[in-house]
Amino acid sequence: MNKEHIPVIPLRGLAVLPDAIIHFDLKREKSIHAVEYAMMGDGLVFLASQKDPECQDPGIGDLYTAGTVASVRHEASEPDAADSRRRCEACDADCNSGSK
Repeated sequence: MNKEHIPVIPLRGLAVLPDAIIHFDLKREKSIHAVEYAMMGDGLVFLASQKDPECQDPGIGDLYTAGTVASVRHEASEPDAADSRRRCEACDADCNSGSK
């Protein structure tokens, strides 16, 4: 079986369903790096909800095993924010760019 490795982004208090287009902010350095890594390739990320939204540094065991493979369609820095923050737009990996 061929295994594909894609970056994981933990989500706090948010679940993403297939065919959804969402906008979300990234504050954790790990998540920002995951999106940057994805954007160097095919733009795919795995979005998984955290079991405990208060956890500041979740590991794989802190995430639900079900999630959504999504394609990052847009990523932008917010330079005027007081702390490091990125805004992303993601959609289900099956969506076409600009058609939904």
